[in-house]
This record gives sequence, C-alpha cells and structure tokens, in this order.
Amino acid sequence: MKVTAELKSIVAVSLLEKMGPVAFKRLLETFGSVSKILKAPENKLKSKRLFEMAEEEIQKAESEGAEIISQLDKRYPAALKDIHDPPILLYVKGRLPSDSVPKVAIVGSRVASLYGIRTAETISRGLAEAGVAVVSGMAVGIDSAAHRGALSIDGVTVAVLGGGLSRLYPQENKKMADAIAKKGAVISEYPMQMSPRPGYFPIRNRIISGLSSAVLVVEAKEKSGALITVDLALEQGRDVFAVPGNVDSARSGGTNSLLKQGAKMAMSAEDILEELNIKKSPAAPRKEKHDGGSRAADLSEEENKLLSLINSEPAQVDSLIEHSGAPASKTIAALSLLEIKGFLKQLPGKHYVKTHA
Repeated sequence: MKVTAELKSIVAVSLLEKMGPVAFKRLLETFGSVSKILKAPENKLKSKRLFEMAEEEIQKAESEGAEIISQLDKRYPAALKDIHDPPILLYVKGRLPSDSVPKVAIVGSRVASLYGIRTAETISRGLAEAGVAVVSGMAVGIDSAAHRGALSIDGVTVAVLGGGLSRLYPQENKKMADAIAKKGAVISEYPMQMSPRPGYFPIRNRIISGLSSAVLVVEAKEKSGALITVDLALEQGRDVFAVPGNVDSARSGGTNSLLKQGAKMAMSAEDILEELNIKKSPAAPRKEKHDGGSRAADLSEEENKLLSLINSEPAQVDSLIEHSGAPASKTIAALSLLEIKGFLKQLPGKHYVKTHA
C-alpha cells in the first residue's frame, strides 16, 4: 500500500467523532481539501492525536495484508462514488474488480432453505462464468451460497463486511474469506478492529448495491434484512431481480412480494445476463474446482476419507466426526477445506453433500 500524506489525512478525518460519509462530503465541499478540514479551529487541537491514530490504523491494515482506498483514490469504484453516501474509506483485502467488470449483488435469508441455497449457488456460478463479479455480504445462508457459487469455478466475488477486517464475521467463514481475497476482495468501510454490530449490517448494504448494476434477491421473508438492500438499490437506480418461491413458504414471502411489485423475475443467470445485456466474456473462468479423480489425488488422506463417507445423501457433521476417527477440530477443518476446494457444499443444519460438475 502506498501511504501518502493525503491518505493519512483522510484516515485521520474519518476518525473524527460523528464523522460519516455525508458529513465528509459536505465538509470536503465546504473546505475544498482534507488538510483544511483538519486545520479548522474545532479540529486543530485534535489533529496530532488523530494523525497518530491514523498511522496506527494504516500499520494495522498493512500488517494484515490489507490496503486502504479513499474516495480521492483513482481506484475507488466509480459506481460506489456516485451514491448519496459513499464510504469515506474502503479497507480492502484482495483486489477490487475494475469498473469495467460487470457486478451483480446476490442477497437473501440467513436461514435459507435447500432450494434457496442451490439456486443462489447455481445462478452465482452462471454469472461468474460470464465474467460477472458476484457481490454479497458473506453472511450464512444465501450470501455464503452466492460466494461459493462463484468460487466453485474460480470466479471473482466481493464480500462486504459489517465490521472491521480484523473482526471477521461470521468466524466460520474465515477460509471462505481467504479464498475470496485470492480472486476478488473482502472489504469494509469500518476501521480494522471495529467489532461487527447489528446496526452496521443494514448500513453496509448500500455498499453491496452501490457496487453493483443489479441486485438479485434469492430468498427472503416479508421483513427480511435483504429487502433493505432492495430499497437502497432502487434509490441508487439499480435493477432489482427476484427468484420466485413456493407460495406457501414464509421464506419466499418477500421475494414473491417483490415480483408482484414489479421486480424482474430471474430463474437463471441467463435471465439476468440478457436483461443487463451482458455477453459472456471469452476470458471468463470455466474450470470447475471439482474435476473428479484427477484432483482427488491432491487431497490429503483425511480429506479423501471424508469424501468416501459421503454418498448421494447429505451427511451430518456429527456423524462425519464420529466415523472419521479424527479429532473434531481436524475433521471440521478438513470439511471446510473440501468446501473451499469445491468438493463439498454445506447445507442448513451442518449437513454436507458432494458437489457435481
């Protein structure tokens, strides 16, 4: 990360009490530069301590392999900068896809059904195959399924967190976050060690929709948090798609309601690609991460044994631990690796099934 005086100044300003995106934009318009904001009488006495805190924040980001991108950086996403309240800073682990890469957000219920998870993975995989970057929030349920779908074919995906990068949530998605950062990015507007709080997640949703040209809701109840993302997307002028669900399922109440209100129906990635006029990129990733026996040889003995314990029916994690003969911690770690490598996928209730090409 190239640390400039301007970056230090912006990080310092971001740490001012009650400083937010709208206040920052207003102050920048009023004073004309970040340095002048810090020289204002009400901030001058705080400047020294603010710069010390800024240096600590930058050092923390560097120590964890992250970088900080400000609104004034040319790498800051253009689509995000155009929303009403763009983040002052983006803490980034990995690499943000360029503005020329089409982006689609996929959101939905944390308590997802098997239908919702399969649909999110399938549509995400299809979008990634077309060269689309899939954006989501890395929560359990639909968000995680969306990221897995893109990762399964080595596609690009972006995870937007509701806390600092050093306070990854949920912790069970640590390996997923590492995999996302290798091809795409894990990002946050919050300082590195800021703990996730319930109120931060609705706020971060504007980033998920702001980065994207469209938002797809796969599964959501009538009052689901995913619908907050829809409201933000509409305010930002983004297209909204929804996957139809069973009329007698509470999990599909929100998505079916969206369709009644005029959201565009999506039953496949092709529906979204056609509506957005996105043509499949010739350089789009094609290789599945699970290509049968040729890659099974690259697995550890423990991973191969776990695969042999799972047939066509979902296997519960406790049963796998019992029959693996290995300590629970090692079995869970191996299952996570198999999931990241694309050999397994996790279903609700900690059940695992083999993936299929």
